[in-house]
Amino acid sequence: MLTQRRSKDSPLGRIMILLGTIVLLVWVGLPFYWLVITSLKPRTELFLTPPTWFPRNPEWGRYIEIWSFLPLARYMLNSIIVTVLTVLLSLFLTSTAAYALSRFEFRGKTLFLGMLLFTQLVPGVITVIPLYFVLYSLGLLNNYFGLVIAYSTGAIPFATLMLRSYFKSAYPVELEESALIDGCTRFGAFVRICLPLSRPGLVAVATMNSINAWKEFMFSSIIMTKGQYRTLAVGLRSMVGEFGLSYIGEFMTASVVACLPILIAFLFMQKSMVEGLSSGAVKG
Repeated sequence: MLTQRRSKDSPLGRIMILLGTIVLLVWVGLPFYWLVITSLKPRTELFLTPPTWFPRNPEWGRYIEIWSFLPLARYMLNSIIVTVLTVLLSLFLTSTAAYALSRFEFRGKTLFLGMLLFTQLVPGVITVIPLYFVLYSLGLLNNYFGLVIAYSTGAIPFATLMLRSYFKSAYPVELEESALIDGCTRFGAFVRICLPLSRPGLVAVATMNSINAWKEFMFSSIIMTKGQYRTLAVGLRSMVGEFGLSYIGEFMTASVVACLPILIAFLFMQKSMVEGLSSGAVKG
């Protein structure tokens, strides 16, 4: 430990950490930077060789024109509805299930946890056809709740395991025991003690589920086949024609607009999310 600490505090160690951070920032930020500058480039600059790294005559008006170029507002509303419903449903189911798994001992608990872990080994694409026929038989195709169910089935297992670990390490269990002795019900302890003290973990789960629901394409393209129900990911895909992408600037502009809501939400929630992820990893 002392040797590792000295290596980090040495000038060479600090330089290596700084270089690694710069490389990581470039690796992560360069695609988004290219997305933004391409959305601002005039058509005459889009195919220049070598490409320009700064637009000479940025077309800011494209961010206004894009709203009439395609029904972007409708796509965004659909994505917001599906994302919010997915987060609410998954939070309710995962928090209650995780609380039961962290507080009670019952027959089959180990098997149930093993099944939750096993679902993480199954690729999501395998569940597309079974889910499609289930939703078709229930009449939930081209329906917000059908897509919410599809998203929740993939989000619940991992979120349950994560919240279970968080509930076991976020605060002393003696707080609940004292409340139970004073006459509080188990549900009351869950609502009044567990949930408020587990806010970072809940925020982390909500953030991950919202990001996954916002950017998901495969299930949405299969379940939401009608234009008025398309989410942002599917709506952007509709701009790609049979012979490729004809409106590159408009496509990049719409992509930037699609990234902004979830990016802003993540910036506000990142502190609680990091705290929730780190605390949930302390104890299993």
